[in-house]
Amino acid sequence: MFVQTAWSNINLQRLNYYSQSYFENMLEEIIKNGKNILYKSKLIYKTKIDKIPIGIQIQAISIDEELSINVFIPNVSPGISIDYTEGKITRLE
Repeated sequence: MFVQTAWSNINLQRLNYYSQSYFENMLEEIIKNGKNILYKSKLIYKTKIDKIPIGIQIQAISIDEELSINVFIPNVSPGISIDYTEGKITRLE
């Protein structure tokens, strides 16, 4: 579990069409069609002392190698400022 913005995760504000859920939905459809995939997600931190990750890396490949994904999704959002080290989120005006 980690702190992730809605922009990064689910495209709540319809401003980030390549959110984490975009790629997860794509992979879900591939699995529903009977294909097997290898999936890995990794939180990326700028420094070792950060409390909030700056983003997430998603990697996936289908067993038949028809699909290959390696993306970085930044943990940001319009209208807010994130102090990743302290774990503070501030709404911008």
